[in-house]
Amino acid sequence: MLSLSGKLEVGGSFENPYNDTGTTDFNLLSSEIITVAQVNSWVTGYASLAFDNSPSEITGRRTTNSRVYLNKGFLTVGNLNQSPVYFTAGQVYIPFGRYNSYMLSAPVTQVLGRVKNRVGEVGFKQNGIFGAGYVFKSDTGPGDHATSGANLGYSFNTGSVKGEMSAGFISNIADAEGVQGTIT
Repeated sequence: MLSLSGKLEVGGSFENPYNDTGTTDFNLLSSEIITVAQVNSWVTGYASLAFDNSPSEITGRRTTNSRVYLNKGFLTVGNLNQSPVYFTAGQVYIPFGRYNSYMLSAPVTQVLGRVKNRVGEVGFKQNGIFGAGYVFKSDTGPGDHATSGANLGYSFNTGSVKGEMSAGFISNIADAEGVQGTIT
């Protein structure tokens, strides 16, 4: 089974200050194509291609950049209906914490601590208890070195109350997007 989806966001603006001529701008703000392939009941693949709308560093023009890149892509082997264990490999947000939120903006923990990298992950889920261990090559610091971590949690549903509690550990927080954004 192959499933395709995506999004396309276009924005525009018009500015007409009293002491200058007006400007108009239209831009492709965001575009994404998502593919999910269910090879069989044990193997699932996912790929998300996104569009970068930032201007080129060389020319300053948006149209010369037009870069499409892999946002997330992974292969998962496992069937939680038949076995509590799974294996995932690819470029994903690692399970260092779980950032589910109904807030309009991302919580500070997500902004500071979310890590996207190319990872190998072994996990399990059974009777509400879930966990994962993972390893990936760090992009920070000198030389090639591995970063590892783990996440352990519990999901519950007691009729009117549904929730989840979890704790995570990562050996190098310097790979987090929030940390990378602050280092110059």
